[in-house]
Amino acid sequence: MAKDEQNADFGRILEDFERDEDRRSGRQQKRAPLIRQQEPAEPGRPREYQRPTEEEDFAAALAAFDAETAAPSRSKPQPQRVKPPQKGESVTGRLLSIDLETSFVDIGGKAEAVISTVDLADSDGVLLYKVGDEIQAQVVGRDEGTGGLRLRPAGGQGDPRGPLHVGDVVDGTVTAVNKGGVDVDLKGRRAFCPVSQLSDRFVEDAGEMVGQKLKFEVTRYEEGRGRSAANIVISRKALLVREKEAKAEATRARLEIGAVLTGTVSSLADYGAFVDLGGLDGMVHVSEISHQRVSHPKDILTVGQQVQVKVEKIERRRDGKDRIGLSMKSLERDPWLDSMTKWAEGTVAEGQIRRLESFGAFVELEPGVEGLIHISELGSGRRINHPREVVQPGQTLAVKVLSLDVQKQRIGLAPVHDGEAQENDPGVRELLENSQKAGGDFGAMAHFFKKTKP
Repeated sequence: MAKDEQNADFGRILEDFERDEDRRSGRQQKRAPLIRQQEPAEPGRPREYQRPTEEEDFAAALAAFDAETAAPSRSKPQPQRVKPPQKGESVTGRLLSIDLETSFVDIGGKAEAVISTVDLADSDGVLLYKVGDEIQAQVVGRDEGTGGLRLRPAGGQGDPRGPLHVGDVVDGTVTAVNKGGVDVDLKGRRAFCPVSQLSDRFVEDAGEMVGQKLKFEVTRYEEGRGRSAANIVISRKALLVREKEAKAEATRARLEIGAVLTGTVSSLADYGAFVDLGGLDGMVHVSEISHQRVSHPKDILTVGQQVQVKVEKIERRRDGKDRIGLSMKSLERDPWLDSMTKWAEGTVAEGQIRRLESFGAFVELEPGVEGLIHISELGSGRRINHPREVVQPGQTLAVKVLSLDVQKQRIGLAPVHDGEAQENDPGVRELLENSQKAGGDFGAMAHFFKKTKP
C-alpha cells in the first residue's frame, strides 16, 4: 500500500476512535479542537488535523486567565480610596456647629474639620457665618484635640482678613499694653508686638500708642494647638527701617552744606531738637533754634511740627551713620543788624528781665536782643549782694541804653529813674508809675529810684 493511502486510513481510524470515546463518556458535544495552521493539501488528498502541543495548551489557558482577571467584576465593584486634603489645599464644607472658641465643619471626611470661631467673625466680633452655611477654607494642619483637619477661611470668600503668612503687611489697632509689648487687633485676630519693635526709635511710653491704627509686618505665625488661638507676632520697626532706608537714599542726593530743607521734628532733648529730613535725622542745637534765648526746645517746638532748616555741618562716620548739624536761626533775620539805629546810646525803652546772675540782670529788649544791667547799676548807690534783692525774672522794667557793641552783640543798660522817664518817654513814665502801684519788689524798687532821683 502506498504511504499516502496509509496516512489517510490512519486519519479515518483516529476519527472513529474519538467518536466512540465521546459516546462512552456521555459527552453530547465535542469540544472544537485547536487547529494549527495546515499545509494546503494536494488536490484529491484529504486534509489532516494536527493536535496542539502541550505548550500551546498552556499558553491558551494563561491568556484566558489574564483576560478574566483584567476585566472589572460587574457583581462586586471595587471601592475607590479618597485621599484626604493636604495642608495648603482648599476645601468646601458646611458649618455643623459654632462654639465660643472652636467651630466644626463637615467636609465629607470621616472626621469633622475644626476652625477657630474668631476666624468666622469680623473686627467687631460679629459672626460672618451661621450654622448650615457653606464655607470655603484652606487646610492649615491637624487639630491635636480631635484628630481632624484644622481650617481657616479662604481669603476673598466672605472673610475680609484672609490667611496670614510671615512677611505679610497688615493693618492693626493697638488695644492694650502688656509685659514686654502691646496687644494689637488685626481685624479680629489678636497679635503681639514687642515694645522694641514698635518703632525704629526708643519708645518711652507704649501706652501713648493705645488706640492708634498702624501698619505692621507679620514676623511669626503659628497655628494654635487644640482649642488655642494662633500665635501671631508682628513688627512695626521692620517696615519703618525699610521705608527710612529708601527715603535716605533720595535725601543724600540733595544733602550738602548750605542746603535748605524741610523736615519734621521727631524728638526733643534738653540740648536740641532732632529733625527727620526724610530717612536721615539731623540735630538743631538749642542755640541754633532761634535768635532769642531758648531755655528748652519744647518752649519753641513740638514733636511732629514741620520746620525749615539749613544744613550747617555734615560729618561722615565710620559706622555709616551721618551726623548732620542743622540751624533754624540762620534762616531768620538777625535782629542785631538793626541795632545801630534801634538801640543807640541814650535810648530809653522797656524790657523784660529774663534771668539773673550774680553780676547783674539780663533784660530782653526784643526777641533775640538782650542787654545787661550790671549789679552796680541796680543798687543806684546802695550796695546789694545779688540782683534778686531788687528785681525778679519776668518783671518788666524801664531801661536806658548806656553802651552798644554790635560786633560783640552787647548792650549795657541801666534802670530808668522817675525823673529820666519824664524827660525821655511818657510811655515809659506811665509804665514806671503802674509798676509802682502794683507794689511788691518791683514797686519797691521804683519807689527807691523815686526817692534817690538827682
